[in-house]
Amino acid sequence: MLIDAMDEQGLGGDRPRWLAGLGRSFCRRDLDRYPSLSRRVFKSHDRFAPFYLRGRVVYIVRHGLDATVSYHHYRTAMGGKASDWETFLDRCLDDRVRHGGWHRHVETWLEHRADPAMLVVRYERMIENPEHELARVLDHYQVIVPPDRIQRAVERASLQAVHGSFQQRARNEGKAFSGGLGGGTGRWRERFSETQWQRFMMRSGKAMALLGYTATADDLARHVA
Repeated sequence: MLIDAMDEQGLGGDRPRWLAGLGRSFCRRDLDRYPSLSRRVFKSHDRFAPFYLRGRVVYIVRHGLDATVSYHHYRTAMGGKASDWETFLDRCLDDRVRHGGWHRHVETWLEHRADPAMLVVRYERMIENPEHELARVLDHYQVIVPPDRIQRAVERASLQAVHGSFQQRARNEGKAFSGGLGGGTGRWRERFSETQWQRFMMRSGKAMALLGYTATADDLARHVA
């Protein structure tokens, strides 16, 4: 979310709640460190709240099955906090994980996708054409950046660089990062059983359809075969 000075003041009664939500995060430290900056970008995993649309929001979405597998792996890789896969999936589908299950999170945000303050970006398209998607984000933020700088930014956001940042964060917290899944799409087929897939689609099918994502029994069967 991008907040300029006017927008931050415009948070009004919501500002204390918004600041409290940042806690001791990097976002809160940056806000305190650079109070005079007129524009700041903050990353958040929160569900929708109306005051977010007083800034400019880029909402990044990912195929729900892939996103759930990736989240479980991340929780495990960042210190082994995640439960076993079956239990974790149950908690996600019952909306009992931090920030909510994938379906509820998506549904709360997509109700406002027509708002001009909000831009929806697909993870899969970022993988396919990162320069184009980054240009879309910058245009939404009304920031002019020459193509060569966009290219350099994409290169600095490589998979290796991202894993390096996770490793550093883990070290700072006295943990160990065991490595990611390697990005990409379609990894859900390696983790979901047919029964788990059915449960996921029963709970999350509406959100998947809103985004045009598909996941059929044939997709799963082809992988198993």
